[in-house]
Amino acid sequence: MEPRSALSKPPNRLAGEPSAVGEPGGDNPLVTYESILEGVPPDRLFWLPRLEVPRATSATRQNTPEATAPNSRTAPLRPFASRQDPWLRTDYRNLVFCHTREGDEDLFRWETPDGTLTARRVSNHMTEYPLKTVNDIPVWRYVRDNTMYAENPNFTEADRRACRKMSFKWSPVQELLQFETGVENFYYFMADARDEMMSLMETMHRKNLEALEIGFRACSDATVIQFNENTSASLISPAFYREHTVPHVRAYADLAHQHGKRFIAHMCGLLNALLDCFPETGMDGIHAVTPPPIGDTHYMTVRERYGDPFVIIGRLNAQLWMGKHTEEILARLKKTIPPSLVKTPFALWITSDEMSPTPRDIANLNAALEGYDM
Repeated sequence: MEPRSALSKPPNRLAGEPSAVGEPGGDNPLVTYESILEGVPPDRLFWLPRLEVPRATSATRQNTPEATAPNSRTAPLRPFASRQDPWLRTDYRNLVFCHTREGDEDLFRWETPDGTLTARRVSNHMTEYPLKTVNDIPVWRYVRDNTMYAENPNFTEADRRACRKMSFKWSPVQELLQFETGVENFYYFMADARDEMMSLMETMHRKNLEALEIGFRACSDATVIQFNENTSASLISPAFYREHTVPHVRAYADLAHQHGKRFIAHMCGLLNALLDCFPETGMDGIHAVTPPPIGDTHYMTVRERYGDPFVIIGRLNAQLWMGKHTEEILARLKKTIPPSLVKTPFALWITSDEMSPTPRDIANLNAALEGYDM
């Protein structure tokens, strides 16, 4: 089964357009990470980020895509309630939202005429969810219904021209599971208060569509949207995914296609049980397919099932390269990435998974990656 797509070929680009800094571009100077997301085969192994051996005097983390960002313990992530892309502004009406910090902990509070909800988070992990009982569901629906989106006035024309890839957060099910109810309460609520949960999710979906329309106008030059779903069969069954997630994601993908953009879903969990469902969404690619032993889905399983136009960003977890010799890493690369795969829209995403690689780890990895095509 091949996913539906409104785009049969990637858009034209100017000759000689440079690759992003540190991203191997293959033999074709037009190939960048963004062009692979648009459907351009790199014709050789393409990976990101380019990992550099850190200097002994540098305290900068060099081992993740966010290598230049400070450690989250000293510069915490934006709170989930206000996390958004630079093109979007979020305001609230008829309620008071407050975010404060106590040490390493983020504290959130929503005061509404129907009640007050609170939540806590440490780093990127919720320690208290805002929805704790079924009585909180209508209050959260009120919060979401009174969340107002607009284009960020500080998003400039230069920003718009530079925005080739836009991103957005989650479908209602995934947002609730991860940040608002937790897994256990989500399924209890669906059993005990199904109608209220369905109404809440439809409100969240409607507000997502409003925000996406703003994003597509603000980022009119972008050719790709990456939708950060984090779907995994460890959280949702195929039947539940088809009933409650496919209609929402399909609507987002259809809207992206109407605006001439490809739709790439970020999902790095256990995907194998859900592979028959994904074509029903109309997505154009997956970031990031994760093979065993960390995930359960081989890159070629997705390629053979979905066809060559489908974009695959494959994940190489830290456990598969840290502490390994160059020969071990290279053998794994050649086993999981046959030459035919790199002739299709495929890129390899290197992750450190919150571990700290040594300079030798990075050197061995780079030698294996550079030796793949030799």
